[in-house]
Amino acid sequence: MQTGINAGFGVVIWLGLWLIGVPASGLWGIVAMLMRYVPYVGSIAAAILPVVLAAAVDPGWSMMAATVGLFVVAEPIAGHIIEPVLFGKSTGITPLAIVVSATFWTLLWGPVGLILATPLTVCLVVLGRHIKALEFFDLLMGDAPALRREQTFYQRALVGDSEEVLEQAEAFLKDHSLSVYYDEVVLEALRLAQTDASRGTLEDHELGRIVDAVNDIIDELGDREDRKPELKTDSVPASPSPPGPADNAETDLPVFVAEDLAPSWRSDAPILCVTGPSPLDEAAGAILAQLLGKHGLRARVVAFGKQDLAVGSGGVRLVCISHVSGGPRPIRLRIMLRRLQRQLPKIPILVGLWAQERDGESLDRLKDAVGADHLATTLRQAVEFALTEAQNGERSRPPVDISRPALQMTK
Repeated sequence: MQTGINAGFGVVIWLGLWLIGVPASGLWGIVAMLMRYVPYVGSIAAAILPVVLAAAVDPGWSMMAATVGLFVVAEPIAGHIIEPVLFGKSTGITPLAIVVSATFWTLLWGPVGLILATPLTVCLVVLGRHIKALEFFDLLMGDAPALRREQTFYQRALVGDSEEVLEQAEAFLKDHSLSVYYDEVVLEALRLAQTDASRGTLEDHELGRIVDAVNDIIDELGDREDRKPELKTDSVPASPSPPGPADNAETDLPVFVAEDLAPSWRSDAPILCVTGPSPLDEAAGAILAQLLGKHGLRARVVAFGKQDLAVGSGGVRLVCISHVSGGPRPIRLRIMLRRLQRQLPKIPILVGLWAQERDGESLDRLKDAVGADHLATTLRQAVEFALTEAQNGERSRPPVDISRPALQMTK
């Protein structure tokens, strides 16, 4: 990186001196490149001979002044703008940290400090990323965002800034599929919102803003396929992502058309997404319904406690419960499932606990406790289960027609 910058500096000096009219401009460009490896005084030393030569060959002072001006302008741009930006991207520290650290270590140790400034700063940032007590080094000098992706989403949604939320989504979706974005950003943000709501620190109007932001995202991404974008071979590797949940496996899930589905799965809405009592539950249910639709499975979202659960002329093949609020409550969930099972006998029920920690052993225990056919903590898991059920549609249990407003479900 240093060689590239110095070579560029030498080319600029060469062209500048050639335009000014200084003899042997190519030679002085090479000298400027080599001398710039000498910290502190290299550029000054490289300027001496061209300046003296310009003063000797020009009867006036214009050539000399232009030569001095060339070095005075070129060196600060290379040393204080280009180097910090490029070194910051390649080392994981901010350009400002590069400048400040170079100043500090130079004042402390002179030219040796200037040479060691960037390596020492990188070492401090790495220590800050892995040692809790030194975390402040990473916060002060690291180039990772101060907030994780889901925290940024939550913060922007909380103030009703849907435009910035969409910008963040577009940037994330350049490298990830839609289901991974929903799982790793939106659902995590809803978990943060639910935590604050449970503490009583989230007002109703603030909760409404978050739900509105999620609905805006659902509308804006309605035409996007749930596929991982093709990698570009000429793309520049991005800086490390901030700490956050691990990315899901991004193998593309199949997309069904009507001919791929069993006849009983070709109804208007063979999947019923039943949401919990919170608006956040409804938002998560709407996301799940959208993802199911992108894979050829129609779904309808209804709130638990509503009596109008008609789904048109067809029957229900699968029930998906969307639950963000309150964390896992086996007794409440078991009651909810029993009511659904009485109204929809022999229909498989998937419980989506979007606020549940993804611990396999505890999930198995919770699944047995609530009596669900399947339990998911991510939207992708829920979609995979629905696709499996659809593929095995002919052997699955018969559909139940709930076109009659007969379900009596209460909170």
